[in-house]
Amino acid sequence: MAASRPKELYHEKQVSLYCGVHALNTLLQGPHYSTADLTGIAREFDEAEQRLMRESGVESQDYLRYMVRLHVPAFWFRDFVLCPTVRS
Repeated sequence: MAASRPKELYHEKQVSLYCGVHALNTLLQGPHYSTADLTGIAREFDEAEQRLMRESGVESQDYLRYMVRLHVPAFWFRDFVLCPTVRS
């Protein structure tokens, strides 16, 4: 049996300040998301957060702090499954 060639890793070259997009696509090993995709997802979550905060009477100026929170939900939009790993 012939030895299999190691799979090459996908890597995006950093463009501007889009670290989140590049990190997510590198993790997923392909060009799955664009800046527009993540901006749209973030906008949806931001609007939902603002609506919930208004409905509950909470005021906040932290509406733009969504970058970390949008990465995990971004997986759901593409039906990716996140599995915990166990270190030995």
